[in-house]
Amino acid sequence: RDAFIATPRHQFAPLFPDGRPGLWSDIEESLLIQHLDNLYADQPYCIFRDDKDEVVSTISQPTLVIYMLHLLELEPGMNVFELGGGSGWNAAMMGRIVGNEGHVSSIEAETSLLENARRALKDKGLENVSLIAGDASLGLSDKGPFDRGIFTASSWDLPKVFFDQIKEDGLLLFVLKFSDEFDLLAVLRKHSQSFVSELHFPCRFVP
Repeated sequence: RDAFIATPRHQFAPLFPDGRPGLWSDIEESLLIQHLDNLYADQPYCIFRDDKDEVVSTISQPTLVIYMLHLLELEPGMNVFELGGGSGWNAAMMGRIVGNEGHVSSIEAETSLLENARRALKDKGLENVSLIAGDASLGLSDKGPFDRGIFTASSWDLPKVFFDQIKEDGLLLFVLKFSDEFDLLAVLRKHSQSFVSELHFPCRFVP
């Protein structure tokens, strides 16, 4: 709760679709009150579209984000991996929870998102969060092993590298691309030679 309140959502998304087809609005102080209902509605909204006008990145639904952070069982001092840095908002909240003795390493494939996310993190003084450009399926062996891992995008497959880089008894929140209609979020705990699913429920994330 404290991390959520201390990390204003709108400061991590400089542009948002304001309801008019194809049009975006800047989130400036002069417009903040006018668009507050959209910015803080309990729903995701797009923060980036590609050249084909496909939604590539969103800032996620607040209640889902908070629930996922709860499921991660984060504690001060933990080392955390995130696939899908996006706006940096989720990584920022995790950074607050693990504190200065912990660290969050977040990988984002869409490099155009990184500049604003890094600026927002710097403005909030979150030096324990690293936003890294690259392919998360390759893992981050130089930063691990990790106490926790989290996907904020869906995947048809779970590369073995994520099992290798999660500590014994560690948790991974994995979003399986279950079908074209919905995804499945699974809470996986590492036990010896396998992950064991402790909970799963339907959701929807960008692929």
